[in-house]
Amino acid sequence: MSFQNQYNEYQQTIRALQEHMATISSQIAEHRVVRETLSKVPQDRKAWRLADTAMVETNAKDAGEVLDEKLRGLEQLQVKLEEECQGVQKEFDDWKVKNNVKIVRG
Repeated sequence: MSFQNQYNEYQQTIRALQEHMATISSQIAEHRVVRETLSKVPQDRKAWRLADTAMVETNAKDAGEVLDEKLRGLEQLQVKLEEECQGVQKEFDDWKVKNNVKIVRG
């Protein structure tokens, strides 16, 4: 594989990880808004949540618990993606040093 192809592959991998992290971050923010809203209503109030592709009737308390679980999962995924992105970035930086790659901007 040529240096240019390796360089492009690293760039694409890092960009894809960053895009995924941005998506997860957005989902976390949305989940937090919904969770905050649910915390302000009576816990026995009827609520609907999306389960797979169907709407399921529940109450605010149960919907909040499911939301909390999903939020924890998203936060864990965000941490893993950040670690992976940092690892790939370090690998890329090491590769550039090892191969004496210099970025020339025209």
